[in-house]
Amino acid sequence: MGYKMRSSIRVSIIALAAVMALLASATPARGIAGFGDVGSGRFYTEPVQWMVDEAITTGTSATCFSPDDDVTRGQAAAFMWRMEGSPKGSPPHPFTDVVKSWQQDAVSWMADNGITTGTSPTKYSPDDPLTRGELAALLHRLAGLPPAPAPDQFTDVVTPWQITPVGWLLEEKITTGTSATTFSPDDRVTRGQLAAFFYRYKGSPKVVVDPDHPYCSSTGGLPPAGEAIGFGGDATGGSTPCVVTTVADSGSGSLRSCAEAGGKHVTFAVSGTIEVSGEIDVASNTTIDGAGQNVTIVGMFDIKEVQNIIVRNLTFTGSDDDSIRVIRSHTMWFDHLDMSNSADGLIDITQGSTDVTISWSHFHDHDKMVLINPAVDSGIRARVTLHHNWFDNGGRRYPSAETSDIHGFNNFYDGWSNYGVLITEGARFVSEGNVYAESGNDGGLVTNFQDEAPGAAVSIGDLTIGDVDIQVQGVAFVPPYSYTVDNASTVVASVKAWSGPNP
Repeated sequence: MGYKMRSSIRVSIIALAAVMALLASATPARGIAGFGDVGSGRFYTEPVQWMVDEAITTGTSATCFSPDDDVTRGQAAAFMWRMEGSPKGSPPHPFTDVVKSWQQDAVSWMADNGITTGTSPTKYSPDDPLTRGELAALLHRLAGLPPAPAPDQFTDVVTPWQITPVGWLLEEKITTGTSATTFSPDDRVTRGQLAAFFYRYKGSPKVVVDPDHPYCSSTGGLPPAGEAIGFGGDATGGSTPCVVTTVADSGSGSLRSCAEAGGKHVTFAVSGTIEVSGEIDVASNTTIDGAGQNVTIVGMFDIKEVQNIIVRNLTFTGSDDDSIRVIRSHTMWFDHLDMSNSADGLIDITQGSTDVTISWSHFHDHDKMVLINPAVDSGIRARVTLHHNWFDNGGRRYPSAETSDIHGFNNFYDGWSNYGVLITEGARFVSEGNVYAESGNDGGLVTNFQDEAPGAAVSIGDLTIGDVDIQVQGVAFVPPYSYTVDNASTVVASVKAWSGPNP
């Protein structure tokens, strides 16, 4: 795996840092965040920093880790799964009470590998607090059930299934107990304790602790959680609650009835697959948010001649047309989506549409990902921001843009077969802190394509992996809004961990 250095000193430094990290050198890893509630010298200080470095956690907010909060069984599954590299491909788990999308792969992996058998044959109890005894058992199974002497010094470890796991934790110096004579197996595990257990399980690797943030808050001094950044930043969506209570295509309590009404903030009380007949015509001033459920849309959202739309935390697949089609509309935010396998484009922004942000979404296993083409005769020059998205195993359009101003930062462009980003016909692209990985050909960023008029592009702090060509030419533009660009060396781990629907 090779790394191509861009001409600027800044990019060269970023690329060098990435090489060192990816080669697992002895140099301690730099963290990506500090927390106001994780002080220096605590038993969890280095463990929390390590979890941030490894993209196992981003905290409970940008500046808070909440080390004294309890860990649920569902959260523990997600943390352990990320610690082991977020493996995919396990058969579905048998637990009927695991319904949240962010828990599915983690619990399936744990069940497939014998790390959990649940609290019954059909229950995992993801919302129950994790106990110290349960954590000992989970880590012991993850390690392959090694033999260990009984922890005789702990007088409160008497339950048979806890004896060997706790003895192994003691032998491996993963725990010293809650006192010289107690382990407290029935006590709840806090987030700080879990960080310490996982960190010691991995051998207590060296870290460099970032300075603490001066305070802990829900927003961390950044844009409030749930707020769009970029050209779609004015999107506020709907305000009147409308709850989807059925996966039926139409009728009372359906997604269609909420989305087509206008002015609604749509949430879901059910999980499942909604088979859309034709398309859902999303009305102006609408929010559709699948957070807390596992909702898959088979069909198309038609966003036509409307404004102020937010779509978040949904999976789109299997459409016989586009998945999201935007025509003559403006002020939109598409966030934390999983999109694949439609008959045409995953997101098409066309015919005079503009002012869009696409963030933290996973586009994969499809030919045509994102098209941005407002059409010259519309008189509109589209403005689109794409940040922290994962473009994975596609053909092209990461995105493809004409007659537009596109700002892309901290995206991971991987697995294209035709080309990655295509900027032509007078479009302008500001590429910042993105990662372009060698794929089917070297066309990572293309500004000269066939007989089309060229576009303009600049590359700032981007990282290339392997043989990738970044075509930069002309003058782009200065994004007219506030934003923060992460170091490109952190992008792959971050977007792999957090793109797609989140709770």
